[in-house]
Amino acid sequence: MKRDLIKEFEEVRKEMEEKGKVLGFQHPLVLELSHRLDRIHNELLKKEKDKKNFRKNPRLYTIFESKMAYDTRISMA
Repeated sequence: MKRDLIKEFEEVRKEMEEKGKVLGFQHPLVLELSHRLDRIHNELLKKEKDKKNFRKNPRLYTIFESKMAYDTRISMA
């Protein structure tokens, strides 16, 4: 499961970078991908914490989780 999250993290990160270069990094779709990346990152950290590795690595921290809603109907056309 953790490997799946890491793979998803890398895929979303790559997509965000590509879309950001084309659309600009303030575009709503790019911002939504960024928030998705934050959620995946937080889930990975939670898994680390659950394994009790969290205390051993004080550099791990949770990224801000936004409560804002984004329009997911934005197309890339």
